[in-house]
Amino acid sequence: MPVTGYNPSAGFVYGIRIKSIQEMGLDTGTLHLVSSTGSMQRMVLSLSESALDGSFSLVAEHLKLPEIQFFGYGNNGDADSTADFSGEAQRLRLLYNHRIASPFSLKLGIETRHSTTYNREESALWSTLPGEQYNSVWTTGPVAGVRLESASSPAGYIKLDADWQSGNDMTYSTITGQTALFCPIPRINTVFACRAMLKRHIGTETTPFMWQSSLGGSDDLRGYKRNRFSGDWLMLNNIELRHSIFRADSGSSSILHGVGITLFGDAGQVSDSFDTLRWNRYHLSGGVGIRIHLSGDRTVRLDIAKSPEGMGGCVSFGEMF
Repeated sequence: MPVTGYNPSAGFVYGIRIKSIQEMGLDTGTLHLVSSTGSMQRMVLSLSESALDGSFSLVAEHLKLPEIQFFGYGNNGDADSTADFSGEAQRLRLLYNHRIASPFSLKLGIETRHSTTYNREESALWSTLPGEQYNSVWTTGPVAGVRLESASSPAGYIKLDADWQSGNDMTYSTITGQTALFCPIPRINTVFACRAMLKRHIGTETTPFMWQSSLGGSDDLRGYKRNRFSGDWLMLNNIELRHSIFRADSGSSSILHGVGITLFGDAGQVSDSFDTLRWNRYHLSGGVGIRIHLSGDRTVRLDIAKSPEGMGGCVSFGEMF
């Protein structure tokens, strides 16, 4: 199927999504080929197969980001003072997913990463980083995660993910904990959804620049530009009121399965230490979105968000959480 969208950093996004047929011998196989008017390129090959009372998944990804803005390291900085750069990143991840017992699930695997940063604009902003890791580098290491899902209403989940990477005299890791809750509001076809996330990045000084942890963009802090805030500790909160305008019958053969509207608010901050995370350091944004639900549990997400640094919009696939 065609893929179209918009991202403030990449411009208009276009491409194609190809899904394999079962005759290929795999449970699922998907290939994404995406480009944009801003010369962004993304290629993702995803394969999965059931085995050993679980499932194995393989993901290979290539990402090219030309002329992206860097805002400096930390929770503040001038939004109008930036340094441009270009970069590429590749990763190969092999995972085994196993549901231990409802509602627990576990994932274990290994991931190899490569990245390089080039065409950096001369700027004092680069000196704000704890380390200078811009060259081509390969790293590899384990990934793990555990997820607990609610077995009753209201629905929700708690999950913890961790990864560790090493190579070329570099070692870094991340630990991410998050929880989400989805509470139906009776009689008005509306769901109150909220998410809280805390992320710890360890070894920032030896982390390749393309793999630094940051907030900003369509998947966390809407209304701010991509990678707006970078730091060792990331705290994020999202709330949404998801109202269904209409839903097709469960047996409908139509491609369009429903349309909804969402009101949302985001709050996030980064810090050098857990002790310096404060309520008065949050960056806030809010807005409205449209959700177009298609067959195959696919959702097109259109969001327009306002923050103190301006207004932004994006079009992407899937709910943010």
